[in-house]
Amino acid sequence: MISRRRWATLATIALVTVSLGGPAASTAVADGAGGQSAQGARQFAVRVVRLLGSNRYAEAWESLHPLHQEVAPLSRYVECENLTPIPGRITSVRALRTWSAPAHVAGLDNPVPGVKVKLRIVISETAVPARTVVVKTVAVVRVQQRWAWLLPAARYAAYAAGECPA
Repeated sequence: MISRRRWATLATIALVTVSLGGPAASTAVADGAGGQSAQGARQFAVRVVRLLGSNRYAEAWESLHPLHQEVAPLSRYVECENLTPIPGRITSVRALRTWSAPAHVAGLDNPVPGVKVKLRIVISETAVPARTVVVKTVAVVRVQQRWAWLLPAARYAAYAAGECPA
C-alpha cells in the first residue's frame, strides 16, 4: 500500500500536466462575450483538470495547444500518459482567482497573452483515509477563437525528443 505522503506527491506531480505559472504582474480578466471572459477561462481550466484527473487523455488532448498537439500526437500522448495514470479521484475543483498574464508556451520564444486560473483541487483515494488538497495556478491561452491548455516545458521537451515524460 502506498503511503499517504507518497500518494499526495504522486497526485500533485500528476496534476501538473496542465501548464503552471506563478503570479505575475497582471490585470483582472474582463467579463465579455464569446467565451473570452474570466468565467470562460475558469470553466475551461476546471474542465481540463477534471479530464486529466480522470485519466481521460484523448478528450483533454482535443483542447491542447496546436503546437503541443504536433509534438505529442494523440495516439502517442494517450499511450504515454497512460503509463503514469493519475491516482485517486478528483472530488472537487474550484477556481479561486482569474487574471490576465503572459503565458510561456513551450516551443515558442516569447510569451503570449494568456489567462491564469488559480485552482483548488481536492483528491481522494479509497486506500488513503484522508484527502489531498492541491492549489495550483494554470495558464490557458486563446488559439483561433478557442481556449487551449499547455504542456509544461519538461513534458513538451520529452515529447519533442520522442520520449514519454517521466
